Amino acid sequence: GEGKQKKLKAHGLTSEAGAAYANSCANHGVEAILAIASQLDRPSMDASHYELKGRQLQAFVDSVSRSTCITRLDVSNARLEGGDMGTLCKALAKNTSITHLNLSENQIGTSGAEAVTELIGATDTLRQVSLMGTGLTDAMAKHMLTEGFERNSSIDQWDLSYNLLTDSVLFYLEPLLLDRTSFQRLDLSWNLLSPAAIQSLTATNLERAKPKFRKKTGVFAKPLVKVNLIATKQAQRHILANWMNKNGEKRMAMAPPYELTPSDFISIEVALRVKSLTDEQRCLLIRMFTSGRLIQPGMASRLLKNFFDGSDSRFQALELLKKRIDPSHPELVEELMLETKAMFE
Repeated sequence: GEGKQKKLKAHGLTSEAGAAYANSCANHGVEAILAIASQLDRPSMDASHYELKGRQLQAFVDSVSRSTCITRLDVSNARLEGGDMGTLCKALAKNTSITHLNLSENQIGTSGAEAVTELIGATDTLRQVSLMGTGLTDAMAKHMLTEGFERNSSIDQWDLSYNLLTDSVLFYLEPLLLDRTSFQRLDLSWNLLSPAAIQSLTATNLERAKPKFRKKTGVFAKPLVKVNLIATKQAQRHILANWMNKNGEKRMAMAPPYELTPSDFISIEVALRVKSLTDEQRCLLIRMFTSGRLIQPGMASRLLKNFFDGSDSRFQALELLKKRIDPSHPELVEELMLETKAMFE
């Protein structure tokens, strides 16, 4: 009716789902995010980079949980942490239409990982889940594998890249890969896996592919080779020989360098927090993560301050990061030197 149309117009919305979301926001005492409201009647919802917390998050999940048209939900880099992730996952467990879920770059923590585990175990709708750059440890992944995926039969694509997983996770992962015929794609790139672990995964993948009714799991051999940061000098030389030239740059032709984004920077910090890494390994990691990118002086000085104690290793990292600053702006190099001067006194 006329009153309903006025209500929709007042919210700047035209869909039933959008109006319902706006009303939910009003009930929770928060302002509706129009960019979210306008997507509620579409198959793909991009809510990435919004700070969804508290009542704002509750209004969002109220609408998403009732949606029957959204099939792809992206809440990457939305600053979702433990309790917030729990709120989201409980709501998603009620949804029957979402098949693709992107939780990347949210530092979910132990409680958030438990919430994701519960969702994985409860859903029979999700097919693709991304947990890229969420700070997953072996303990969190073990819980997901033994408590979540053991009860799930629908998920066939899983992105665990840019996390803190080591060889020990294979003890729980490999039996599951052999048992689960639905898995088609698995991304473990940019973790802390050794060459031996990569070889074991490759063998498991080949074994899994033998029966004709089973599909090969997409274990990404090339990216995995890049990420051994805890093995021997020989392994590190193998990484450099196969992926970088003598200057530490990628061998393949590079596009013009682009600015390191905040989400890129978070990924670097997450990886550098691994306590077992040596300063040499941290320098290698920074070299790989920043290749082909330009870094701001503030980001560079933050890495030097937070992750390098010894003056020699800090100086080595400084020399590396200076090369990642835009050469057309020498004043930025001067800014970095001023910001870090006190670290070397």
